Amino acid sequence: RSGALEARALVSSVGRSTLRGRITTESWLDSTQSISGEIVFELPKLKLWDGLTADVRSLEGSMYGVLSVAGSPIAPRVDADIRLQDAAAEIVPLNIAVGGLSATVKGDPFDVLDATVVGNSGGGSARFAGQLGLVGGTPFINGNLTAEDALLVDLDALRLKASSDLSINWHPSSIAVRGRAEIADSSVVVRSLPESAVDVSPDAVIIRDDDDDPLEEQRFQHIDVALAFGDRVSLAGFGLKTDVTGALRIRQFAEGEPQANGRLTLRDASYAAYGQTLNVTRGTLDFNGSIDSPVLSLRAERDIDMGRVGIDIDGTPDALTSELFSEPERTDAEKLSLLLTGRSLSDTESDDGVSLADAAITLGLKRAFGVSDTIRSSVGLDELSVDGSGSDGRILAGKQLSKRIYLQYAYGVFDQLSNVLLRFQINDRLALESVSGEEQAFDLIYQVGGEQ
Repeated sequence: RSGALEARALVSSVGRSTLRGRITTESWLDSTQSISGEIVFELPKLKLWDGLTADVRSLEGSMYGVLSVAGSPIAPRVDADIRLQDAAAEIVPLNIAVGGLSATVKGDPFDVLDATVVGNSGGGSARFAGQLGLVGGTPFINGNLTAEDALLVDLDALRLKASSDLSINWHPSSIAVRGRAEIADSSVVVRSLPESAVDVSPDAVIIRDDDDDPLEEQRFQHIDVALAFGDRVSLAGFGLKTDVTGALRIRQFAEGEPQANGRLTLRDASYAAYGQTLNVTRGTLDFNGSIDSPVLSLRAERDIDMGRVGIDIDGTPDALTSELFSEPERTDAEKLSLLLTGRSLSDTESDDGVSLADAAITLGLKRAFGVSDTIRSSVGLDELSVDGSGSDGRILAGKQLSKRIYLQYAYGVFDQLSNVLLRFQINDRLALESVSGEEQAFDLIYQVGGEQ
């Protein structure tokens, strides 16, 4: 018949994967005539597609789908019904195996699709139910994510199992997450700090390219999540080993900073530093505002002959204060020596003096410079001081070996770089200096009128 159209196609491949289609209409030239058809695909063995990406391996399962076509030639309607069944895979970047995976997606792929995805990992399970699609050409995802002891990450530095009941609303320009989550049977090992953990110096000037708009790609976030830490959450890093319990409510609105309210408690904690292990007998983090500015209250101590010695650390991360204590009461220098070396200050050596002064400054001890002076005189050094400030701070330890020879050791408090200076005073005005360390130098110094 004039204008009538009927088209069929069939494609098959190894493993019985097939793609077939059919479309018919009484008159393709008449825009009022209805059309009908369908496209069917069958992938009974997904393992044949294993290896398409390095991030997913050991792919199993099957997938089937039907796309039904209706409407008119100029206004077609498409309805999808896609199913994933009995699927499993290993997610390489997360080092987890996902099994019992199934999914159903139904609806108009050019408008709204109803989606349900379920699976299990590490003995737990997870389920997402919601909608995804396009509205006015803009993609979106809205749904509810529930999980019960699902293993999300299983790496050497991070193992994370979680339960949740979260509503998620995602758009390219915003994301909203609300509900509750619990972290359980999880461990974190911190080996290094990200660059963002170090604040820019207050006197630094940041220059941006005029073409770069910091708000151009900003995604507004709306977060309101009650986060609980279970009985099997542990943290290790920089000498600290501890279990963490407690609960936080985390909120963020629009472009504001994340806020947190609640308390985290350190349990069964210990801290190793300078060759000693201290018991953390009190450790809390109280959140009542910015998530990166909790109030820390920590006590670490050790038993010694006829008593104990320890340190209290309190305050926010950018304004910590430290105070030594002992029973019975001792001088601060004596407390620090007993705490970090296990020996009385009178039994320490020059090498211990540098470590103790470093600790006094790094830990932010009150009266740190007075402590350093006491240590200097006790270990027989002629110099024990701090040179510079901030990220340039160095501990200087020096000893006059003879009338003409002076030896100095410098150690960076933050960069942990060291060097040794040897000065030979030839006469009142002329001296030779040799410096060895990250860089080598040999200088001849002539002094005129008190200036070098």
